[in-house]
Amino acid sequence: MFGVRGNRVNILITSWFISVCYLALNWAAASYTAFRLAERFGIEVNLAVKIVLILAIAGITLAVSVYGHATIVRLYQPLALVLTAVFVVMAVFVLGRADWGYQPAEPLHGTGLWAVVAAGLAIVASAPLSYTNSADFARYLPSNTSPVAVAGWTTLGAFVPSVLTTGLGALAATALNMADPETALEGVLPSWFIPVFLIAVIVGTMANNAMTAYSSGLALQAVGLRLRRSRSVLLDGSIGAAMTMYALLVSNFLDTVSNMMQLVVTVMDPFWHPHTVDGTPYSYAGLTEHGMLGKIGVNSAGLGLFFNILGHRDDAPAGVPVHVLAAAVLGTAGSVGEALDLLRAAPISTSGAFTLLDTATAMCAELSPRGVSVIPPRNGYLPHTNHFLDARNTPFEKPGLYDPDSQDRLRLIESRLESCPIPERAEDLVSYLQSDPGQPQLCCVPAPGAAFGQRWATLATVLLEPEHRRVRILAGTPLEARDGTWHTLHAAEVAAL
Repeated sequence: MFGVRGNRVNILITSWFISVCYLALNWAAASYTAFRLAERFGIEVNLAVKIVLILAIAGITLAVSVYGHATIVRLYQPLALVLTAVFVVMAVFVLGRADWGYQPAEPLHGTGLWAVVAAGLAIVASAPLSYTNSADFARYLPSNTSPVAVAGWTTLGAFVPSVLTTGLGALAATALNMADPETALEGVLPSWFIPVFLIAVIVGTMANNAMTAYSSGLALQAVGLRLRRSRSVLLDGSIGAAMTMYALLVSNFLDTVSNMMQLVVTVMDPFWHPHTVDGTPYSYAGLTEHGMLGKIGVNSAGLGLFFNILGHRDDAPAGVPVHVLAAAVLGTAGSVGEALDLLRAAPISTSGAFTLLDTATAMCAELSPRGVSVIPPRNGYLPHTNHFLDARNTPFEKPGLYDPDSQDRLRLIESRLESCPIPERAEDLVSYLQSDPGQPQLCCVPAPGAAFGQRWATLATVLLEPEHRRVRILAGTPLEARDGTWHTLHAAEVAAL
């Protein structure tokens, strides 16, 4: 697809590097479980014990990977039977505690239901899409193997375990506190079975990693590095083990996992993208980020939505995510009024500002855990940056997030709107977003040498024209608008259902 040299770069990033990251993530999970297991046997888990356990888990995994495909095939069949037996025993205890008559305290409907369905579909889709670098054992099958059989058994092998484990988890959630599933399960399982369960978790994770390490070694050879496969596997394993030790011994484990997953997403899908969406009551077109269902756009009813991120002290990882709400508004609301009704009915636990406009009205809806506040236009304009304008939320602004830069940027825009001529066309507003030297930076430009996670940059400029059901997108900052190329998308005319 990319040519010989281009594919080497592609394999190096999307196969080898991502595989090493997954090695570290899985080994970290297995090692953390091993720490818990050692504590149950009365072993003091100090630094030396942690290092020994991490190296033991990595060493056993790599031994299987070095011996290769034949060993993996021979070993994994009995392992699958043992792990299945452990799963069945655990399922019996969990099902015995499940609440078969469970009903949610507040049944989902309307926006909340659509938001949960959309989030669920995104999670389901993320499973197969995350395995771009998975082990391809079909290459070892005889050349006359039926393609239908390969596809069928692969599908069945993924479908059955996924349904069973997900179903068991859903039933467990009816009776257990799944905020900490490991501790909750230990409260249900008998004491004699808990060590068996923990060992099964460790072994299952190591089995997953053995295939990943085997494939990562082959990927390194495919790039052109002249190493025997055994040595390439050991090299990958050494890097993965070092990353695991950093995650568990130096950094906070969850922070490291979060940062690593951000890095994986950055490497695999580094940019925003335009999109057009059909199949909802209103079709819509616009711009979003990879992994986000919606962000900025205009729909076939002539409703437009701009998005600003905000920070509130009460923000929490619950309720309907703001990006899911953005997609719900664009897909189901036919006017600013309908959009506001939808937002007011949604359970909101995070913050954002939706600037909503149709052919007759423009309003800004500030979302926060305290509800929805509506900001009307001032002097015909609705400027907004990254802080709350509603006085009721101002005292709860999350400190140090965007201030005072956000306030400075807003004052600069407002001063230009007051002093500059009234724009005749939408594109005339682009020049208002350009900063002169010494002025607040209306566009983000990352500082040289900025740490990962602090490299904020303006990647796109967007114009919405609800009257024409049209969105125009420039890949770059407003400073590049004069010489850049605008891409135009139209929301298809789809009747509301």
